[in-house]
Amino acid sequence: MLTDYCAVDDLKGKVLQEIPADDEAFDDELGECITVGNALADAFLKREGLTVPVVVPEFVKFAAAYFAAWEFRRRRDPNAAEIYWNAAVNNYLQVYIDGEKTPYVGGV
Repeated sequence: MLTDYCAVDDLKGKVLQEIPADDEAFDDELGECITVGNALADAFLKREGLTVPVVVPEFVKFAAAYFAAWEFRRRRDPNAAEIYWNAAVNNYLQVYIDGEKTPYVGGV
């Protein structure tokens, strides 16, 4: 069993602001969307020769959450979903990838 990089509570009232944090009506579907979000994050990282460490970095968590939000929104309004995809890739995942691929040049 794979570890989820984010949780339903990371989506409700936050990434998906239209769903109140105490609303449980979409929890099962959001769980399915998180599975999609995790798989997308893994696929992007694998393409770069990277994997998610045991302690999930915040940028990977946010990317997975935005991918999950993309999947949730895509099911209802595909055109409106693009903003979540772009945020996942450009704001979070690419920053993480760039950071992992750039050698550390600081002092010890």
